[in-house]
Amino acid sequence: MEYTCDECYAMRQPHICICDNCGMKTMVSVVKSISAVSKCTNCGWGCASAGGYPPSCHEDDRLYALIVHKPEDKKKMVKLADLLSVRVLDLIKEFQDDIIERRYHVLECLTRYEQLKELDIKCEIDQAIVRNFKRIMGCEYVGRLDIKTGAIILPNHLNHEQ
Repeated sequence: MEYTCDECYAMRQPHICICDNCGMKTMVSVVKSISAVSKCTNCGWGCASAGGYPPSCHEDDRLYALIVHKPEDKKKMVKLADLLSVRVLDLIKEFQDDIIERRYHVLECLTRYEQLKELDIKCEIDQAIVRNFKRIMGCEYVGRLDIKTGAIILPNHLNHEQ
């Protein structure tokens, strides 16, 4: 399935739909993390569902390119090798054309892109990410990936009630 920001439940809030109890289009649903809470403003009936509402970009299984330019500074090269989990000498060999390309799923690509920017290492993100997910770069629902564990770290306002 092609996922885009337009299919994202988190981004399209609140949802107004037909109430299963009274039949009126007065059911207001809000997605919090991966759960949805719904309450009818007409009859007061409500329900909650757990699971099944991750942002669309979390479900995307396509791979995207991250282009990394060779750092001039040796310290940055060491940091880059650590970030990419490769030996420094192997990384130096990879940089024959002064750039390398790595392919990742969207969350890992975004996370690594931001880490490289923090290290002031020149890099470019695959424009297909921006094309497929037009609002992803500043999205407050995306979260980031813990590279070491593979866990998705959601923004604080999605991890708990405020």
